[in-house]
Amino acid sequence: MQDARKKEDVMHNNSMKRMIFLTSLMFSLLVGCGIVATPIPSSETRTIASTSILTNTPISLPSLTPTVTPNSGIKLQCIEINDHEVQLQDAATGGTILMGAYPDNPFLLDLKTGIRYKLPFTRKEFEQGNGMSLSPDRRSLAYVEMLKDQAGEPAKEMLRVVDARGNILAQTTFNRTDLYLERWLNNQSLQFNLNRWQGDGSVMVFNLFTGEQRTISDELPQLNRNDLPGVTWRVEYSSNLEWVVYQAMKTEQDGVGPIVWDVINKKILWQSPFSGFEYEQPVWSPAGDEVAISVSDRLYIISRSAQARLIFDDSQSRFLDHLAWSPDGRYIAFRSFPKSSPKGSVMVYDLQTKQVVDYCIISDNIDDTPVWSPDSHQLIVAVRKEVDGSLVDLLILVDIEKNTAYQIPITMGLSPWMKSLP
Repeated sequence: MQDARKKEDVMHNNSMKRMIFLTSLMFSLLVGCGIVATPIPSSETRTIASTSILTNTPISLPSLTPTVTPNSGIKLQCIEINDHEVQLQDAATGGTILMGAYPDNPFLLDLKTGIRYKLPFTRKEFEQGNGMSLSPDRRSLAYVEMLKDQAGEPAKEMLRVVDARGNILAQTTFNRTDLYLERWLNNQSLQFNLNRWQGDGSVMVFNLFTGEQRTISDELPQLNRNDLPGVTWRVEYSSNLEWVVYQAMKTEQDGVGPIVWDVINKKILWQSPFSGFEYEQPVWSPAGDEVAISVSDRLYIISRSAQARLIFDDSQSRFLDHLAWSPDGRYIAFRSFPKSSPKGSVMVYDLQTKQVVDYCIISDNIDDTPVWSPDSHQLIVAVRKEVDGSLVDLLILVDIEKNTAYQIPITMGLSPWMKSLP
């Protein structure tokens, strides 16, 4: 019972941290620096006002028992971290990463050439927007700015999409302020959550190239319609919109847990077999045919064909959260920490070897999702350690190919890591 209460408190605290992290993402990501930028071309602003509604009729819920595979255990592969800081560009395998000071001088740094590319923002009547997301192919970065009216109140939202050199690929202004950029569905379309912490789970899908937008307002069975302050997600659709993961409420006593719903055939593909309050955000495979879900300290992978694999179960001794699927689809990184200790570690599940590897990157508090390099060889993790009696935040670059790790200066946060342009 004490463990259960402890876990609920931890999850509540983590949820609130995630809200703070997301609403101040770009502030925490960036630190000031000078700019050497290529010219940024102008782009027409397209204002969209109309919306179409798609509604699915709810039906009775079928029963489905998922098949599971036994947990393969944890392999300790401890990496010694060099105490001397190295510059990210000296240790990274390549790509372009977001750095700089927000909102004055954000820039994209090409890690091979050292060239900095200015990230465009609207300086006048602007405040922090709702969300930032990297496309599946890692070539496009989308972010939202909130535009104010003459009275200084939020009036519109502007979506910008840029390439790895800060060139504007698309730009659209929406006459509304309730959009939250959740993620890219594919390399053309984005999912926006409407009224993120309240509402009926409706989402807007926007195609960057055609300008088409539609609102999906499905009557999802058991959808948790309660206010969710501090929770980072409510509904996430697959890239083809044929299936969806969302937070379902069993009963007030049982709490909230994820459910995977087949939109086409209107049936449950998988539902959490546990009771509790599970708010951890799912992650989709790069191919979009599988989704990884952490629930009650167990890690599942669910396929479109309703196959559910239990790939990691350490519920007796650890919590786990903050999932990150590697771009090549081979690895899933996650945060794990013992129930008996606040000190956590970053682990990686290898889908090829079916092995969980603990690299012993220990921290007093890891509350950020690891960030993968575009080639899936490296990941950056945030750690907090006690140094001379004080807690110090550090960034560690873990090279899983070379089995080495580097401490890098805090000149950035856990930022989007893009592919560089030729």
